[in-house]
Amino acid sequence: MQGIHHPAYRDTHQEASLLLKQPTMAVIKGDGGETEWNPDMKNLVRSIKNEQLIEEEWSPLFPKRHVKDKKLDPSKLAKVWNGSVDDEYGVGAIIGTTAITLYTMNKADSHEAALEMAKDWWDARDKSRF
Repeated sequence: MQGIHHPAYRDTHQEASLLLKQPTMAVIKGDGGETEWNPDMKNLVRSIKNEQLIEEEWSPLFPKRHVKDKKLDPSKLAKVWNGSVDDEYGVGAIIGTTAITLYTMNKADSHEAALEMAKDWWDARDKSRF
């Protein structure tokens, strides 16, 4: 998985990975350039599967855009993890990014199956871990 900020670099990363003979990879325009899907937006994923260059669009997870927090609080991460704070956008980013990874790794046959598997993993997490 690779995240980019500028969409024009998607092809370059995909083609470089093919030249490096990476068996699977995906490059997404991350939220701010991170390797993280913005679940409010459709996402064009450029990937490699079985030595083939692939381009697929993933639909947004939500019908509306979320208003982002003005100030990020790192302690919120543990609260979202343990379920004491609900963050629809954050959980959507986790599930969506995980789904793209699962699909790229051939662990799911469709976007829908990958999203379902990622949600199941999220729901089954050890909430006491952090």
